[in-house]
Amino acid sequence: MRKRFLIFLMLPLLLFSEGKVFYSQSNESVIPPWLTGPLIAPTAHVVPLGHYNIEPYIFATAFTGTYSSEWDVVKFPTFWNSFLQIPTMIGLVSWLDVIITPTVNWNYSQHQAAWTVGDLLFGEGLHVLEHADLHAEHLVERAHPLRVAAREVVVDGHEVHAPAAQ
Repeated sequence: MRKRFLIFLMLPLLLFSEGKVFYSQSNESVIPPWLTGPLIAPTAHVVPLGHYNIEPYIFATAFTGTYSSEWDVVKFPTFWNSFLQIPTMIGLVSWLDVIITPTVNWNYSQHQAAWTVGDLLFGEGLHVLEHADLHAEHLVERAHPLRVAAREVVVDGHEVHAPAAQ
């Protein structure tokens, strides 16, 4: 079981590693982004036609206990919840891309494990504003890029028929 878990954790690294990649600034007049990383803020750029962007993420959480109403520690056997998300953005035209994000879950507790398929996210991104030239004089010309996205989550069905909380 431990070998399967390690393979699950290493799979994105093995699939998408290309060695060291060097990036160079292609246009010195482009204003750099304020924030980096899609976990902080999604990209303001649309993936162009003929290109794709794959950003796999692995999240792992260990639940080891809880607190009682008197704030005493109540321990229970460790429950591991790990899931792999693979957001994939595909460019359709120069101003529109689609995003598909499949999710796979792995739960482990007391020598019992289960794999499940999680919710599937579909969406599209529409390019609204371009990067501005650093030497632009008008406020509109100095605008940062803007991408508007709409997304829909397709649930896997486990939550749909759950009884309502009383």
